[in-house]
Amino acid sequence: MWTPHENTTLKSIYDELLDDEDAPYDAEELKKFILDITTEKKDKKPSREGPRKMYDLCALAKKVYFHKDTGGSSSIKKVLPSVLKTSKFLQEKYSQPLLKSKNESLNFEQMIWWTLKDREVINPYQLLPPVFSDIDRESIETLEQDPDLRISEGGSATIAYGTLQFTEVNQEMRNSVEHSLLRYCELDTLAMVMIFEAFKEY
Repeated sequence: MWTPHENTTLKSIYDELLDDEDAPYDAEELKKFILDITTEKKDKKPSREGPRKMYDLCALAKKVYFHKDTGGSSSIKKVLPSVLKTSKFLQEKYSQPLLKSKNESLNFEQMIWWTLKDREVINPYQLLPPVFSDIDRESIETLEQDPDLRISEGGSATIAYGTLQFTEVNQEMRNSVEHSLLRYCELDTLAMVMIFEAFKEY
């Protein structure tokens, strides 16, 4: 995880699954998974730890990683581009496409995450496709949406998710926003993998 936010959110989902009479069919499996990877604290001390509890990579980055491009920030959006710039391992691995057909990705048919523009490594979050990339521009304008809208950071992802939950939208738009959220979440997870791989290399 990157900061305890994921742990807190998963525990909230667990509580909702306990109280939900219309819980999904795989609720028991989900609850077990959540208990496996989360921790709870009482009086600032661990009261329960899952056997596969998550480790906070942000806390590790604060202790051991310093690079001028982060500007003193431990945000994943700052740390990721800097490790991509300095890690030969990441350059070699992620300059090759990750393929859905090889189960290397769940949400991209193929994607190259280590890319240069004007001799600078592009931040992978800037490579995410627009939300409505699967809809032709004329249809998007009919929906009164920005054709170039992107979900590339947590705030816009939260707003997009809220739109799906609390707003009446047609199925075409719903599918596009859902796919975009899945791509964003996949990159967020992959970003932690990349950073961990870079730290191991150092």
